[in-house]
Amino acid sequence: MTEYIFLIDCDNFFVSCERLFRPDLQKKPVLVLSSNDGCVISRSQEVKNLGIGMGEPYFKIRDLCEKNTVFLFSTNFELYRDISARVMSVLRRFSDTVEVYSVDEAFLTFSVSQNAEAILLEKAKEVRFAVMREIGVPVSVGVAVTKTLAKVATHFAKPKHSTNGCFVLVDTDLIHESLKKLEIGDVWGIGRRLASKLAKAGVHTAFDFYSKTYPWIQAQTSILGVRTARELHGVRQLAVGEDAELRKSLLHSQSFGSAVHCLIDLQTSVAYHARKVAEILRKEGALAREVSIFLYRKCTNGKREKVLGSEILGTYTNSTLIIVATTLTVLARLYVPEHSYTKAGVYVKSIVPEGGQPRSTLFGEYTNTHQEIMTAVDDLRSRYGDVIHTGLETRASKSQAHSNHLSPRRTTRWGEVLHIGLT
Repeated sequence: MTEYIFLIDCDNFFVSCERLFRPDLQKKPVLVLSSNDGCVISRSQEVKNLGIGMGEPYFKIRDLCEKNTVFLFSTNFELYRDISARVMSVLRRFSDTVEVYSVDEAFLTFSVSQNAEAILLEKAKEVRFAVMREIGVPVSVGVAVTKTLAKVATHFAKPKHSTNGCFVLVDTDLIHESLKKLEIGDVWGIGRRLASKLAKAGVHTAFDFYSKTYPWIQAQTSILGVRTARELHGVRQLAVGEDAELRKSLLHSQSFGSAVHCLIDLQTSVAYHARKVAEILRKEGALAREVSIFLYRKCTNGKREKVLGSEILGTYTNSTLIIVATTLTVLARLYVPEHSYTKAGVYVKSIVPEGGQPRSTLFGEYTNTHQEIMTAVDDLRSRYGDVIHTGLETRASKSQAHSNHLSPRRTTRWGEVLHIGLT
């Protein structure tokens, strides 16, 4: 039996989520904007055909969008995270080993003994069909013996390559052919800066890189570059699941809609980010002991700087009450009235799985303060939506980001569920 790696990549995921509840937008140009409606972060194929690039500032393409009747949406992370969770639940039916790599990507494994290509292609089609049928999100499926080659396969499984959404990359000749068509900058693990350096050394395609010796690659890059090269040669360096270990840190942040000056506005924003971080910790069954906040501020001389403050907690926790209170204490130390602030964020470190924290005494129980209260709060939120907040969050604030094109959160808010009129 040989184990193969499947990479499932949701196509234009944020756009696909918006289209779920707007079937009239199929085949129409749709794009999703980042926080404050600043930049393009997801594009339909129709938008790509207009020449609009990823990360393009919206103010530069506003006229082009209006001219071509492009449909705009503000980032709706609450909706996207929920749809993502539903996609991953479908994938878990196909394999006992599933690694959620990002909100729109996941690796899984599948073993076959003979006639591999035909069986793998059928399994890939089965996975793709199940996600589309049950969730409504189109996905591309790449199959190979390593993660990096699975990434290459998924690149060619995308709609623009007309492969019906599935691509099996196990034949040596097909691997070589595919690597010759792939630019070095599109190889997983090769960043923009490294791609530029390699191009100067005559490496322009993935096959150029593949053809170099390991000593040459290590001299030009690092041991990580050698690992990428081995993966391209079909030598597995990254096991599915190893990158799914408990995260080392967790961040939640957002730019302000406009610069803020008042402490209460900063407190409102920081309390919100702290609550979201605590909720994610509980959802992932994790605890943290170090809490930090960062602020971007404009100084009196006009320069923009980042300031950071941290606090070590007395215990490992995922309590909203403790994490919010701690971040507000840190904020009080950082706040300078003479400055204006453009962004705030909260992150936590020293994360351990719940139950893996040190005992309070040698023979004592593991502690997690406010556990029963937080369980009750999470239960209410899961039933009735975003109905419970910290007191500071209820205050109207300038710090709310601009989201002039925000769609309803159909799957997580009772007040925003889809209504169907019957006659």
